[in-house]
Amino acid sequence: MVLLLLVLFLLSPANKVYASVVLTAVLVIATGLFGREELDETKMSLPMILCLFGLAGSILLTMAISPYSMRDLFIDTSFLLLTVLFFYCIRPSSFEISPFMKRVFYCLALAVVLVSVFRRDAETPYYVFGSYDKNYFGVVLFLFFCWCWYEKRKLGVAVCVVAALVLNSRGYQMMLLCFALINAVIWIRARRKGSVSQPSRSVHPVVLFLLFALMFFSIVTFSWWWSTAVVGGDTVSASLASRGLNDTSNAIRFNSNLYAIEQISKDPLLIFRGYDIDIRRVMNIGNPFGDKDTLLASASLHGYRVVQPHHAVINLLLKHGVLYTIFYFAVFSIVIAPYARKETAGVWVPFFLVGMVMHSTMTSHYLLFFVFVLATSAHDQGFCCADASRAAKKLEKSPNQRVVRRRVVSRKGAFI
Repeated sequence: MVLLLLVLFLLSPANKVYASVVLTAVLVIATGLFGREELDETKMSLPMILCLFGLAGSILLTMAISPYSMRDLFIDTSFLLLTVLFFYCIRPSSFEISPFMKRVFYCLALAVVLVSVFRRDAETPYYVFGSYDKNYFGVVLFLFFCWCWYEKRKLGVAVCVVAALVLNSRGYQMMLLCFALINAVIWIRARRKGSVSQPSRSVHPVVLFLLFALMFFSIVTFSWWWSTAVVGGDTVSASLASRGLNDTSNAIRFNSNLYAIEQISKDPLLIFRGYDIDIRRVMNIGNPFGDKDTLLASASLHGYRVVQPHHAVINLLLKHGVLYTIFYFAVFSIVIAPYARKETAGVWVPFFLVGMVMHSTMTSHYLLFFVFVLATSAHDQGFCCADASRAAKKLEKSPNQRVVRRRVVSRKGAFI
């Protein structure tokens, strides 16, 4: 698994696309040949079987009626199958990686981060990770930061924190801030409890699926409000704070979400198939890295150009259709449910939040790396939780340092 992640992140974007399909096929064959004992011991749940059949049916339906390319359909499905193989065959419930392989992964990944962040004179400073945008590179950095945190790799944590200042990615900074707030709450509650608590119950897959649905409907509502009230409102009389929030990036992002929803409502066949890699051509979206004249002639809304929707769910709806998206997130929810707990909220909550303002974060290699880090964080303790647990164990083992909590309640009900 570690070697697989290294290969995926060290390849260029073009080679990474095709390597995912090849690696999926190799892992499926290897699992069938050498992993029969694990497969025999693993009982796939009925909901997972039904969702996989539904996913396969939606793919066959797309192949039958879609006139568009299906390249990304097979790539996204390949990475989803990799996560399913990881969940059922590599058995992360007893998640163990040899210390040597952890050191190999840590050293190579840290070297990649250092080169990618601090090599500022190159035209493509994020080439090593295959990221064309600093915000997507920030997603990779955040996941690596989480892995270093739960593995207690202090140098890796420090480098990732410094990289937040150098990279200047608002998405990455938001994820780090959310991680810090969540873990601060967990640490404070663990210290106040004064005992070693058992791991909390995992979130039910249905709840996770409903969270994805909430992500969709909330961003649709917010984008409509932003596009009509903020972007389309009276910017002259608006306050300085409003004009600061309504910068070009935010205006383009939320206008594009609204434009995408209008496109979904106009095309009923999107229930069964999507536009795949032809999404820009069909929706008349110009390539920001392409010809300037073509970009100027592309679609616009409220005076701003339209880009590919910056939302994981909306983007998947447009690229692969409604049916595929439903079964995709159903499988995704079942896979990550055992690891989505209160203790790991610092990993999956920021990742879900950034999916509301960025596309492709819940597909491709981002999905695979996220599941890997989430499984690691569910198995190991981070700095704060480990400190709180050690303090609680010391209190429990020491008979001379028992904590006695007394509450004196007055007649008025106040604590004295």
